[in-house]
Amino acid sequence: MNNKKSTVKIIFDIIATVLIIAYVLVALAISVSVFTSMRTGHPSLFGYSFMFVKTDSMEGDAEDAIFKGDMVLCKQQDNYESLKVGQIIAYTVTVPDDNNVPVEIVKIHRIVEVEANNYITKGDNTPAIDEYRVAPHWILGVYEGTRVPVLGSIFEFLQSQNGILFCLVVPMAAFFIYALYKFVKAMIEYKMTKAAPADGELTEEQKQAAIAEYLAKQAAEANKDENNTDNTSEE
Repeated sequence: MNNKKSTVKIIFDIIATVLIIAYVLVALAISVSVFTSMRTGHPSLFGYSFMFVKTDSMEGDAEDAIFKGDMVLCKQQDNYESLKVGQIIAYTVTVPDDNNVPVEIVKIHRIVEVEANNYITKGDNTPAIDEYRVAPHWILGVYEGTRVPVLGSIFEFLQSQNGILFCLVVPMAAFFIYALYKFVKAMIEYKMTKAAPADGELTEEQKQAAIAEYLAKQAAEANKDENNTDNTSEE
């Protein structure tokens, strides 16, 4: 029975440790993402820009196809003026939103033509070329085929308000409950250890019984000696 409890405890501790490590890694990744986004306007690290794909404009049968929900790595370069047709680039462009307010968005499309110092781009899964010409200073990086499926959607969710709640508040509450459980368990074990005698040690009741038995024995021996003395005197 004790072995079974010990095995369950080991499994529980392993699961808790794995969850803690996963939480720390995710929190670290989000912190780096947020920090680099504040500095550069988009997540970047070690010369690569991390892009979260939100549309299906680059889906297809091509070897370097990109799918909605992917996270892709785009390599940053010092000079974007010598790119070639067929390369996929990530760039920022300002477009009007539904309220006709200019907003800056990131697109990842393929170069289909070079015009002077600008690039004409198109999504592999879109029928027409993009209506704007991409200037070199718009470009954030060049996609070289490295992508992680689904991870883009996960990180996009984690950076949202619901994601922050899920990633920070819920784990913190779970860790607090776990810490409280460990504290209460430790206190109970400590009290049980104090209450239980060590191996070979008598309890307080046993000590009192032993003392009473000893005193009774001493009293009996004293009475016996006294009787013997009285009998000797009479003779």
